[in-house]
Amino acid sequence: MSFRSPRMILLALLLPLLAAGCGAKQVRDVQTSGFLGDYSGLKPGPEGYAALLWYKPDINLRVYDKILLDPVRVVLKGEAAQRGIEPHELAELTDEYQAELVKALTEHNGYALVAQPGRGVLRIRVAVTDVVPGNAVMGTLSSVNPVGLAVSGGIYAATGTQPYVGEASTEMEILDSPTGERLAAMVDRRIGGKAPFRGTYDDARDAFAFWAERLRQRLDEGRAAPR
Repeated sequence: MSFRSPRMILLALLLPLLAAGCGAKQVRDVQTSGFLGDYSGLKPGPEGYAALLWYKPDINLRVYDKILLDPVRVVLKGEAAQRGIEPHELAELTDEYQAELVKALTEHNGYALVAQPGRGVLRIRVAVTDVVPGNAVMGTLSSVNPVGLAVSGGIYAATGTQPYVGEASTEMEILDSPTGERLAAMVDRRIGGKAPFRGTYDDARDAFAFWAERLRQRLDEGRAAPR
């Protein structure tokens, strides 16, 4: 005799479909934390770029081949400061973000990381400004419930987020290390997808990896741009 409920059978049938459509998404609605200090020049970025973005109009990244990477900071404000996340969990997440940045910046004939400012050295400052834990079980169950799915879709349409999925926000600044002149700054936010069997902070980790790779990509594009 089988003890499977119709709901569990439906869940099993839909798992492959859920896994196929679980990619993270950018959310254009972002909140600033104060980490960057001055946000006056930041504007909505074009498709494929950060939600808020500023860069020096005549920026020349070809003169930089080394990077001074500050330790990733945590700057939480408003709702972000009330998530109830344990300090040791935030510390582990920032360490993982730092590791993703180091990996992306240095691999494949990348940049040399240095400990002091100097000629040809970019300084990069990064902060985690929000982390929302995900609940993979609840997210999966609401996805296979026609009523829950309708509610979830309505919430996403209204707020840009979905219930039970994780998310993360970041702010980043690129400076000329000897002078402290700002060369670029960004604010971005990403939410996860409704994938089964994901850890509480897997969506945040995916966001960190994405931002690290995207930073390296933009720096490479800047160095390759003709003058």
